[in-house]
Amino acid sequence: MRIARDMGHDVEEVPVSAAELYDADEVFVTGTGIGAVPVVQVDDREIGGGQPGKVSQALRQAYSDVATGRNPKYDAWLTYV
Repeated sequence: MRIARDMGHDVEEVPVSAAELYDADEVFVTGTGIGAVPVVQVDDREIGGGQPGKVSQALRQAYSDVATGRNPKYDAWLTYV
């Protein structure tokens, strides 16, 4: 959420219904093990024409850059081994 805010996106955490997902322009999920991953289908319904959107792709790259140490702004989040 912080990365998205830092990229200039408005971010809020709210419950979302399946119907809202069906109507979304873009959907993505995040997790420490998977990063940010675009979702292109929910319940056999295409999201965003079945292709990852620009925002999802940008967040995926930004998250990867943070997690791999390519973005020093978030270096304090990492533990190097």
